[in-house]
Amino acid sequence: DDIDAFILQLEGKKHWRVYKPLNDDEVLPLKSSGDLDKNVLNGIKPCIDVVLEAGDLLYMPRGYIHQGTTLDDAHSLHLTVSCYQQNTWGDLFKILLPKAVDYAMKTNVKFRQGLPLGHLNHFGLIHSTKKLSMKKRAKFHSECHRLLDELLRESVPIQMDNSVDMMAQRFMHDALPPMLTAEEQLTTIQEQGERWNSDFNRVSNVVELEPDTRVRLLRRHCLRVAEQDTNEGGEDDDEDNIVAYYTTDNARSYHDRPLSTLGVDKETLPALEMLFTTYPQFLSIDSLPLATVEDKIAFISTLYEKGLVRTQFELQNSDEEGDESDTEDEDGLMLKRQKVQNESSDDDDDDDEDDDDEDEE
Repeated sequence: DDIDAFILQLEGKKHWRVYKPLNDDEVLPLKSSGDLDKNVLNGIKPCIDVVLEAGDLLYMPRGYIHQGTTLDDAHSLHLTVSCYQQNTWGDLFKILLPKAVDYAMKTNVKFRQGLPLGHLNHFGLIHSTKKLSMKKRAKFHSECHRLLDELLRESVPIQMDNSVDMMAQRFMHDALPPMLTAEEQLTTIQEQGERWNSDFNRVSNVVELEPDTRVRLLRRHCLRVAEQDTNEGGEDDDEDNIVAYYTTDNARSYHDRPLSTLGVDKETLPALEMLFTTYPQFLSIDSLPLATVEDKIAFISTLYEKGLVRTQFELQNSDEEGDESDTEDEDGLMLKRQKVQNESSDDDDDDDEDDDDEDEE
C-alpha cells in the first residue's frame, strides 16, 4: 500500500503475515498495488507472523506486503487506520519547484534569457550519443547546474513556507472534523451554544464571552493561516490574499466539499499568531493584541462560533434561575459533566500510582 497502516483488533482474532518489500522498486511505493498472487510469496519468510486478539495493535509500514486470514474457530472485526499518504519529499517538491521557478523568472533576469542558439542540434534522442555534441552538451549542462544552484539558493527558501502551507491544506482537506472529548464538548459551542427551547418558545443556554474568559485553539492543526496563490495576473495584495483554512466544518464523507475559510486582515493576523504560539496554553481574551475589548471579543466570537476555540472552563449560561430547562438536554449535560469528572479522577489516580512506584523504588 501507499500508506502506513495501523490495524486495531476490536473483536475476535485474525492471523496476519507481514513481508518486507520484495525488491528495491517496491520500497516506499508511490501507489498501492493490486492483490498479489500468493505463489509470489512461496519460500519467503514473513517478518511478522502473529494472531491479533481484541485490543492488539499492528503497525505496517508503507510498501510492506500483508496477508490477513480469519481463523476457522473465531470471528474477526478490526479497524484500519491509514496515514502518511502522499506526504513525501517528492510530493513537496512537486509544489515547491514550479513555484520557485515562477518566482525566479519574475525576479531574476537570468531565468528569462533565451536558450543558446543551436541547442536543438545537440540535445534529444538522436544526439544523445554523438561524440561531436559532447563538448557543447557539457557546457549546456554546466549552465543548467549554475542556474539550478541559484534557484535553490535564492528562490526555494522564499517559496518554502507557502508550499508547505499547500501541503497542509491537502492534509486538512482529507481530514475528518475533530472528535471532541466530553470536556471539549462542554467548553465549545457544541454544548455551550444557544439552542431553541420549544417548551418555553424561546432561546436558551445563552452564554457570553468576557474579557477575562480564557481560551485556546481547539486543536493545533484545526486551523491554518496561508497566503493564497495569485496566478491570474494583476498586482498582488498580500492583505487580501491571506485566508485561514479550518477543518471543523469538514464532512465525514470524503472530499464532500472544499475546505472552509475565514478572511484574515492585517489587524487580526497578530491575534491568530498569538493563539498559535501559545497553544496548548490558555490565554485571556483581553491579552490579545487587538485595539479594543470589543474587537477582541468579536474576533474570538467568530472563531468560537466556528468551533475553532474552546474555553478553559464551562461558561455559565444566562438563563434565569427557576426556569425549567429541556430535561433531555440537561440530562445529557449532566452525564458529560460526570464523565469529565471521572476522567479527571482517573488521571489523579494514575498520578498517585506513579508516586507510589517512585516511593517503592
